[in-house]
Amino acid sequence: MYNPIKVMITEEMLSKSSERDHGKYNDKSFMNGLGNIPGFLGEYILADIRPDLKHVFTSYDYDFLQADGNTTVDSKCKTHKVPKAPLWNHEASICVDSLHQQVDNYVFSRVYYDKLNDCYPYGWIIGGISKKEFFEKARPLKKGQRDGDNGYVVRQDCYNLHYLNLHPIKIKQ
Repeated sequence: MYNPIKVMITEEMLSKSSERDHGKYNDKSFMNGLGNIPGFLGEYILADIRPDLKHVFTSYDYDFLQADGNTTVDSKCKTHKVPKAPLWNHEASICVDSLHQQVDNYVFSRVYYDKLNDCYPYGWIIGGISKKEFFEKARPLKKGQRDGDNGYVVRQDCYNLHYLNLHPIKIKQ
C-alpha cells in the first residue's frame, strides 16, 4: 500500500542541514554537492518520525542504526518540485556510486522545494526496503536514459524501483 507520510521541515532541520553542508561534501556526488541539503533534510524528517533510530554521522555507508544496534538504515532523498505528494509510480533510485555502501535497509523520501519562496517547507517519507529486496526488484537505468513512467532523464547509472514496491514506514513516538 502506497501511503507517503508528510513531515513539516522545521527551522532546526534547515539549520542543522546548512551546518553539515560543505559544498561539494561527497566526491561521489553526481550533483556536485547540490543534493546535500535535500539529502540531510531527508535524514532529519526520518529522524522526526522515527526517534527510535540512532542517527549516525560517522559513516558514509549508512545514516541510522536500528534499536538492535546492528541493523543499518540509509536515507535516500530526492527533491520534489510539486507541492503535492509524489505519485505511486515515481521511483526510488540507488546510483551506482552508492553500491559500495554496506547497509541493510533503505528509506526513501522526497523534500518539496518551493522555488518561488526559495525554501523547503515539507517533505514525505515514502517507504523502506531491504537492500537485498531492492536489488532483486529494481531495474537498471543508464545515464541519459529516459525513465519510462515520468520522463525523467537519469543523470547517472542507477537502479530504480517504483514507490509502490516499498514498505510503509511506521511513525514511532
